[in-house]
Amino acid sequence: MFSGWEDYSFRVLFGDTAKLHSKTEKTIHLKGIDYPKFKLFLFSLLWRMSVAKGDFWKEVNLGPLEARLRECLLTSDPLTSDEFPCLLCPVLIDGHYDSGWLMPPDKIRVNGCTVYRIIINGILFSFFASSQADQLKLGSYSINEKGEMKLIVEEARQIPYVSQILLALGKAIHQRKDS
Repeated sequence: MFSGWEDYSFRVLFGDTAKLHSKTEKTIHLKGIDYPKFKLFLFSLLWRMSVAKGDFWKEVNLGPLEARLRECLLTSDPLTSDEFPCLLCPVLIDGHYDSGWLMPPDKIRVNGCTVYRIIINGILFSFFASSQADQLKLGSYSINEKGEMKLIVEEARQIPYVSQILLALGKAIHQRKDS
């Protein structure tokens, strides 16, 4: 069920399925994206994070929203772009992008909304899982019905969630070498 959405989304993010509309130092504007396929891929990620077992996923608990996402997945309903928006941010390390890393999810509050963040393949996914997310009007940055989205490019050291974990990892590696 999910593999078609995953394959398509991988081609959008790492292949040539999406068309590059514009690019600056801080943003990548993509267009020509199949909105339902990409949005359902995002839903599938968030839903699977919520139902997954184990310490890695402990921060993700959608509560009653889990059933709503499940229903959307079963009926292939992508909802509107203002519902469950997700911002994507390719994370750079010293100016370079590396797709070979993953970080555990965490949970924060932004303007009254619950946001779950995770890095997969070097991209920070920020899922706005709240009934109030529509008030944030993230449509120009999250995937929208026009098949467009803007990715915000940022250095790891500029994102506290990322830099704190990378610093802890660096310390652990250093301590391991010293012992």
